[in-house]
Amino acid sequence: MVDPDTSPLITPARLIAAASVLTGLILIIAQPAAGATTAGLTVFVITFWAVNVIPAYLSALIFMLLAVVLNAAPPEVVFAGFTSAAFWLVFGGLIIGAAIEHTGLAERIAQGIAGRLRASYPLLIAGLVVLGIVLAFLMPSSVGRVVLLTPILMALTESLGFQRGSSGHTGILLAGICGTVLPSYGILTANVPNVVLAGAAESVHGIMIGYSEYLLAHFPVLSLLRGAFIVGLVTVLFPDRLPEEHTAELSGSRLSGQQRLLLVLLVVALALWLTDAVHGIAAAWVAAGTGLLIVLTGILPAEKMHTAINYPVLFFVAGIISVGEVLSTSPWMSVLAQAAETVLPMSPGAELLNFFTLAGTATVLSIIGTTPTVPALITPVAAELAAATGFSIRAIVLLQTVGMGLLIFPHQAPPIVVALALSDLRFEQMLRFLLLLAAATIVFMLPLDFLWWQLLGWI
Repeated sequence: MVDPDTSPLITPARLIAAASVLTGLILIIAQPAAGATTAGLTVFVITFWAVNVIPAYLSALIFMLLAVVLNAAPPEVVFAGFTSAAFWLVFGGLIIGAAIEHTGLAERIAQGIAGRLRASYPLLIAGLVVLGIVLAFLMPSSVGRVVLLTPILMALTESLGFQRGSSGHTGILLAGICGTVLPSYGILTANVPNVVLAGAAESVHGIMIGYSEYLLAHFPVLSLLRGAFIVGLVTVLFPDRLPEEHTAELSGSRLSGQQRLLLVLLVVALALWLTDAVHGIAAAWVAAGTGLLIVLTGILPAEKMHTAINYPVLFFVAGIISVGEVLSTSPWMSVLAQAAETVLPMSPGAELLNFFTLAGTATVLSIIGTTPTVPALITPVAAELAAATGFSIRAIVLLQTVGMGLLIFPHQAPPIVVALALSDLRFEQMLRFLLLLAAATIVFMLPLDFLWWQLLGWI
């Protein structure tokens, strides 16, 4: 008997995946240029992440295995993701998120949010985006914010009475997650790519990017305006009303002992995150240490730790970082970045064309190698790009953010991937939302950003 739910053997996604495998094989076998093996493997893994024909973590593991077997890079480079700070930040964050949900603290916080934003569904969506932007000033890691917020958002949907899969349920998750990830590109300390950009600018060109300078250049459009676009898009794509029978009143009972202890640990962790410039302990080690303390104190029973850790998402995060590390050591990526000077349509005096071209280049590179790799690739050739466009080197460095913050696919930003793993959002829902937001960004936000930069005198 034929299963009526069986998907067809040939689908557009599978055809695209097959074409990527064939392209990768041709590059690897023919070796048309230095770094062709890396190029072939990258074509494969990026395409498979984009079309999602197999689980993303499997594509990541296949990439790492083939990269080692085919000598695309040394093992210590290929598996650098497992020793990276981002990997251990996610590890600790998964435990923190599980503990927030296990103790019921997520539900208590969700009830408090719902009690203050229950006037209307649009107000709730706007409030969640504002909360995400505020947290971006306080917590220096998008992954950390996503890990903290996702279980609270899940509990919030239940507290308000939204059924899983409903428009309201999806809208709340998208508003909370995208509201703290996407606007963070306008705040220097709010995510890893921004920090990498500032570090690369100083080390390569001796340019210090000031916090207020960066905020003035990017926050009005990339944070405030983008946040408004997120609110509008969520309410249009996923319209709903707050169920009248669910008032989501904050429970009058006192916090349990476990909830109080967890809250203390979270406050300490947040304090350490905020003062990392003073004590020098990276956010990743704070998260990992907090996670271990949660297990050692019994807040999350040790026997539940193995279920709390989503190993596939850890493998995927390691794979994303691996792709970036392998690309950064490959001559193919360096040649690709340097070729921009002669291949891309740029010339002094063509400010609008130059602006869109540079932003588009950063976006394409983020699709190929994820957003954290973009500053490492563009910043070293900023002087050449400045000569080709007539912009200052400082403007070229800052302009990268406009492009790398334009997310089209979920895999471009590891925090989005983590959010998909922690929530019940479907890949297709996030992809559709990002595509539509990207279209709105290109049509409306980029021209406004160009005008803002002209007003500031940057271009």
